[in-house]
Amino acid sequence: MKEKSLLDKIISNPIIHNFFIYISGGWIILEITEYFIDNFGLQESIRNILLIILLCIFPIIILVSWVFHTKQKNVDKETQMETGQIPPSVSEGIIKKERPYFKKRQLFIPGILIILAIVVTSIFHIHHQSQKRFALNYSLPSLINDYVQQMNNPFSGKNWDIYQKVLGLKNLLKEDPDFVKLWLDITVPLTISSNPTGAKVFGKAYSTTDTIWHFIGKTPTNNIQFPRGLSKIKVEKADFKTQFDVILKQYGWQYEHDTLQYQLFHENEIPDLMVHVSGHLGDKYITPFLPDYYIGSFWMDIYEVTNKDYKMFLDAGGYEDSGYWDNPFIEGIDTIAFADAMKRFIDKTGWIGPANWELSEFPEGAGNLPVTGISWYEAAAYAKFAKKSLPTIFHWIYVSEMSAAPEIVKFGNFNKKGPVEKRTYNSMTRFGTYDLPGNVSEWVYNATGNDRFVLGGNFKEPNYLYNIKLRVSPWKRDELIGFRCIKYINDTLIHKLTQSFDFQKRDYKNLQPVSDATFNIYMDLLKYERVDLNPKTISRTETNDWIREIISVNVPYEEAPMKILVFLPVNFKPPYQAILYFPGIDSHHSSSMINMNVNNNIDFFLKSGRAVIWPVYYASNGRGTTNITNLNLWKQAYKNIISDVHVTLDYLETRSDINPEKIAYFGFSWGGGISPYILATEKRIKLGILALFGIQSIEKYRFKEFDQIDYVPHVKIPMLLLGGRYDPDYTMEQQQAFYDFLGTAKSDKEWMVYESTHYIPRKDLINESLNWLDKYFGPAHK
Repeated sequence: MKEKSLLDKIISNPIIHNFFIYISGGWIILEITEYFIDNFGLQESIRNILLIILLCIFPIIILVSWVFHTKQKNVDKETQMETGQIPPSVSEGIIKKERPYFKKRQLFIPGILIILAIVVTSIFHIHHQSQKRFALNYSLPSLINDYVQQMNNPFSGKNWDIYQKVLGLKNLLKEDPDFVKLWLDITVPLTISSNPTGAKVFGKAYSTTDTIWHFIGKTPTNNIQFPRGLSKIKVEKADFKTQFDVILKQYGWQYEHDTLQYQLFHENEIPDLMVHVSGHLGDKYITPFLPDYYIGSFWMDIYEVTNKDYKMFLDAGGYEDSGYWDNPFIEGIDTIAFADAMKRFIDKTGWIGPANWELSEFPEGAGNLPVTGISWYEAAAYAKFAKKSLPTIFHWIYVSEMSAAPEIVKFGNFNKKGPVEKRTYNSMTRFGTYDLPGNVSEWVYNATGNDRFVLGGNFKEPNYLYNIKLRVSPWKRDELIGFRCIKYINDTLIHKLTQSFDFQKRDYKNLQPVSDATFNIYMDLLKYERVDLNPKTISRTETNDWIREIISVNVPYEEAPMKILVFLPVNFKPPYQAILYFPGIDSHHSSSMINMNVNNNIDFFLKSGRAVIWPVYYASNGRGTTNITNLNLWKQAYKNIISDVHVTLDYLETRSDINPEKIAYFGFSWGGGISPYILATEKRIKLGILALFGIQSIEKYRFKEFDQIDYVPHVKIPMLLLGGRYDPDYTMEQQQAFYDFLGTAKSDKEWMVYESTHYIPRKDLINESLNWLDKYFGPAHK
């Protein structure tokens, strides 16, 4: 009988058949798995696990096939020879003749599988390439645009939306250089660990209104790429109290690999209504403007101390027991005796207690409101009574995440009628604390001179006070100030953390403005040449109280026109007196014109019959460069702003309904600081009103050509100056320097000081401003 060829032996061998079947089936399984990884977010580890399993099973399949094939072959031959049915010498030939189609039949199944594998691979490859082309041409450019917008407005709360979308494209575009750059731009390397390990970590955008938490991994999550921006995370493990936190990773900053560590506790191990705060070495991100001391782990009150809490201290004889009052009572250079100090800590009825209580009782229904009307001394005494301490400025700032203030303050209690109960606002800060932004300002331990610091801002004041350190007399008992406590665990640096601070400031008494000759050089640098304004009315809106026009005009330093908002009073006769309004720093941080409406700073001018002119100044409300990072950019921005004022006055000269001889300037906060440059260079403004003002001590304002002290002497018009005695942005020294160097005749300048921080009581702002206008411009005519 003719011997079978090598090819026939290979084709007819069942081991070879099983090999092709296994390889083809495994290939199909891997292709399907890859498809789900690319399109449905399946973990890449699944593919690796399947590949390992298939490789491990492969030798077993081959071995089993060989064993069964050998046994079956031997059994068949023995059976045929014993029965004599088919001689061994001709058996193969007879089988071949009886079953001529055997080769084709044995190739059928592996052949089909191979073809199927090729088809599946081709379909998936075509689909993959189609998705990749779409992602490269549409999805990726769109996400890059979203990222650019997020960079321009990093506290929009959309960081996790972008992260999730980019994450969805990661498997598809992981080798594309543009995608890799975007991925690294929107994420930072981060490890999250916990004790005990194995806790689940979840994250979401800080500002999200939904309850969806995205699973990140189990601790330790080694070197994951975590989304930039402001995020909330939670760390949870069965039988342990869930730990919350707030994480800020800013766009454009270079971060080294960071590790966040959390200690988890059983419920019964945690002091009542406190959270555990992990220790950390302070740095420019965590405790900016403070020494880089190590802050040991500590417990912190979740909420501010309430009236009900404080009543326990009073009822326990806290005001009679001198053991709770460790700190000497200092006033000026004098030390006050304990008994004499206690006589000052009385309520409205003369009984012992907070200043806004009566008969040593808090107001009805106010038990869960934060206690206020207490001095620093009373707050410190309560803390000792509660076996706690006042937080230092290091502890408080570490937990507050002040660098994220633009987003956090959106959820705080600011500019409202009064304080609220705990958790009214979803104002979570680090480690699950609440109400640090707003509600009531909070005493901290550290002194500055004879004063103490209060932090956080409050319900009555602007939200930008959240990240300002106020210096207040420790005797002050104000409705705006309360406190919370901490409990030290083991901190060997308490003596450093509780130190007093004397922040460097300018020597205002010895300031010397530049000579007139030098100032004239500055004026030459700011020289302005008129341009063709080409004014265009974009819109006109009418209400019962005012009319708003939005006008577009050309500016000399760029092709894009500037918008000017003109608010006109109703029921008054033109030509109108006009108020050129310059707002606070919130306008600089704003990315649009959405908030440029009639507000508490300008509504009373309109009601009194004056027009209000509000240009969209350069570096404000989304116009021009709002992310100013160096002195040269500040210089250029200020030059452009001065040009904006000149252009605005040029435009007002074209309007017959505006009286060109009765144009006043009203600057609020930022507008008070920038006023010397405007009023010294624009002579068509006849009168000034500043609510919050002073000669700045911040370094960025002290560069050549733009030191306020050089411009203030050249302001000669009547000036009304309104300031707060406890204003941290414009201290009394800064206000005094402004007033002293102001070039206005003494009879035409007035400085009024209020018992406030960075705000002016509204009734005083209205009355004094309108009286000043009436005095120099006369009343408006109906």
